[in-house]
Amino acid sequence: MLDHHLSALYKELGFTKEPQKGEDKSFIIEIPAKAQMRVWDLFPGCLFKAVLGPLPEEEIEDHLIYYSKANLVGQGTGRCRIGLNADGKQLIMTMYDPEDISYQDFKERTEEFANFVDYWKDQL
Repeated sequence: MLDHHLSALYKELGFTKEPQKGEDKSFIIEIPAKAQMRVWDLFPGCLFKAVLGPLPEEEIEDHLIYYSKANLVGQGTGRCRIGLNADGKQLIMTMYDPEDISYQDFKERTEEFANFVDYWKDQL
C-alpha cells in the first residue's frame, strides 16, 4: 500500500525518480525545500519520522520541558510527537497512523508532517 501511495505522490508532485528504500525497510521521502522524512509501512498503518536537529547544549532541561509541553497539549505538534533519538543527542519528530489510509489521506498527512517538521526545525 505505502509504495503505491508514494509512487502516486511523487508522480503528482512531478518528481522523475521513485522513492528510495532505506536499509531499515523505510521509504525515504525527499521533498525539495522540506526536511528529509522516512516512512515505514506497518501493516496496517504507517510511521513517519524525521530528524529535527541536535538537542541544544545550553539549558537542556528547559528545552526538554518545552518539547514535553508541546507534546502534551498538541500545541504546534498536531498528531506528531517530538522526542530524542537513541543516543539522546538529536531531536526527532514522529507521527503514527494506526490504520491503512486512502491516497488522499496519505498525501494530506505527509504534507502535515512535513509542515510540522519545517516549523520545529526553524524553532531550534
